Amino acid sequence: MLQGVAAIAAVALLATFAAKPAELGRIQRTNTLVLATPNSPTTYYLSGYGAAGPVYDLARRFADELGVRLKILEVANGHEALEAVAGGRADIAAPGIAAADRYPGLRFTPAYQNVASLLIYRTGSAVPSGIAELTQSSFAVTVAPGFAPLMQRLSKTHPGIAWETLTGRDSDELLVAVAQGKIAYTVVNENEFNLNKRFYPRLRVAFTLGSPQPLAWAVRKQGDDSLYQAAVAFFARAKSNQTLANVMDRYYGTNVAYSRVETLLFLDDVNDRLDRYAGNFQRVAAATGLSWQLLAAVGYQESHWNPNAVSPTGVRGLMMLTIPTARSLGIHNRTDPHLSIIGAARYLALLLERLPSSIPQPDRSWMALASYNVGIGHVMDARALTRRQGGNPDSWKDVKKRLVMLTESRYYQHARYGYADGRTAVHYVANIRSYYNILSWRTAQNTLPARIIQPGLATAVTTAK
Repeated sequence: MLQGVAAIAAVALLATFAAKPAELGRIQRTNTLVLATPNSPTTYYLSGYGAAGPVYDLARRFADELGVRLKILEVANGHEALEAVAGGRADIAAPGIAAADRYPGLRFTPAYQNVASLLIYRTGSAVPSGIAELTQSSFAVTVAPGFAPLMQRLSKTHPGIAWETLTGRDSDELLVAVAQGKIAYTVVNENEFNLNKRFYPRLRVAFTLGSPQPLAWAVRKQGDDSLYQAAVAFFARAKSNQTLANVMDRYYGTNVAYSRVETLLFLDDVNDRLDRYAGNFQRVAAATGLSWQLLAAVGYQESHWNPNAVSPTGVRGLMMLTIPTARSLGIHNRTDPHLSIIGAARYLALLLERLPSSIPQPDRSWMALASYNVGIGHVMDARALTRRQGGNPDSWKDVKKRLVMLTESRYYQHARYGYADGRTAVHYVANIRSYYNILSWRTAQNTLPARIIQPGLATAVTTAK
């Protein structure tokens, strides 16, 4: 009798294990992949075109490959993202920090990025020349909790390093504190600094601490590794087919054109000039479905928000419309700021519509901006050249390389529209992307002057597609 009961119990136990769904199967049955990640420019945030960020882009592609929808579980920091997966509230964590050695219950995918840790200071402050000098009280370093293990390791080789951890503060907040002179030094990952340096151009790098660390996704360790294996295979494909490189270029590529002087001037003009025309940008954007930050960025690139600007070729106004373009758009006075913005928005919307539907955002916007500058015919020539050379004609990263090639006779003599000043167009787009990113980030952080945001327009326009 006892043997029979034991046999029944054993069968029941085996049935329980057999009935337990595999992680990947469960996700596909529920049609949802839950990603835990903090809100930051290096992971996930809301842009003028909706959800964005390098981690978000990769996770969305992974979810698409699995045939499920992506659900974001937004958390306060990277450690909360990891704890959300450990506790079963999310399937994958993208913490944006290196933490594999501190979470033995989690399994980490191959790295999608390797980043060094940088000591950051503000211009005008004393600059330590190396780690040894951090033992002096005058070089006290304030770090977010995620960098405490790094500072502890450094303290073992350099006893007496003056540092403290601010609980509840993340690296972005500490960068702001350094920029404002509230603290002297902090430590951030280089990817965070590369994005944030545009917003705080008085920040500088003193030196690198430690060796580069991997950034990766994390899943729970368990007998079933189906989700982990799917993620590993995804990253292998993403590296081989350039998806990973394209995503990184999308978010970090604009930093090639970064200029501290230009950024400082832009930030001054945001405070001193933008409020005169912000309402116009926001009303026109709301009417056309464009992002007001993008229109404002175009206006700044064209005229530095000067409605009386005139080029040597006769292009004039806030958005620098040519006479034929203005006439074709029904704009009779190019020097009227509101009419100039309306004309530019109509023209940009027309260019966006004329581009092939296969081009996704934000690449679509970057090609439309290049068309605004150099003409859509030249952009289409660059796309054709990209296709012939085996590149992706729907990727701005690939197309901008060929647009530059159209300055060379061996390429433009075979192009339908001939020579194009591609270098200027590429620089034009890079500048606008930088200004747009600064305005979008300051809007999201609520750090624009209050007089710039028009009640009832900011939210709708900021999220316009």
